[in-house]
Amino acid sequence: MARTEDVSTAVPSGAFWEALQSGRLPTQDEFVQGLTSMDPLQAVLLLAVGLTYMIVGYRVYKVLVTANAACLGFALGHVIGRLAASPHDLPAVTGIAGALLLGVLSWPLMKFTVSLMGALVGGLAGMLLWQYLFTVAGRPELVSYSWTGGLLGLVTLGMLTFLTLPFTTMVFTSLQGSGMAVSAVLSMLLHYERFRMDVEDGLTNNIHLLPLLIAVPAIVAVVVQDATAVKKAKKKP
Repeated sequence: MARTEDVSTAVPSGAFWEALQSGRLPTQDEFVQGLTSMDPLQAVLLLAVGLTYMIVGYRVYKVLVTANAACLGFALGHVIGRLAASPHDLPAVTGIAGALLLGVLSWPLMKFTVSLMGALVGGLAGMLLWQYLFTVAGRPELVSYSWTGGLLGLVTLGMLTFLTLPFTTMVFTSLQGSGMAVSAVLSMLLHYERFRMDVEDGLTNNIHLLPLLIAVPAIVAVVVQDATAVKKAKKKP
């Protein structure tokens, strides 16, 4: 119990979202705090959506990409509303407007939108991979250059979308779905006193745990989606 109190006092409430809004990756403690503050119902919904991305990501990618675009539009609109010196309800209004705008525009511009979403997921994965590799290598002075890994991931996955749309779509939906599903499961475990201490210690002290938990299901999801696509292609006359 003392461990939980230490984390909650060391990390202010909402620090996870504040880190994202400031344009930086959350620290391990902020990530754990974000998972702990997640409502159980939110975790169940996040798990369901994450599994959808992982299992049938390529088959319904247009719907999922449109949903991603709407969420991105809401986030951008919300930020714009907060920056404007106006009533408190403006961020909600601008967020909804941004969601509708990008959601509607994504459908006729689907290939460009898929490339954008792939680039964003690739950029995030690149930043996380850069931080992980140089932390393991004992080069903390290079960790601050994680934007370089993000740029490489963004360009690589974004360009691959134009060259091989099906495979790239499988990769980014699997990565995104795995991140969502794993976060949901960890949040559920953190709400049980029996598992809380072990999960917190593992996430905070074991740098290999979270990358492994996300990478393995993502690879499995890519294989499953590819096998399903091949099987479906063989059934066509």
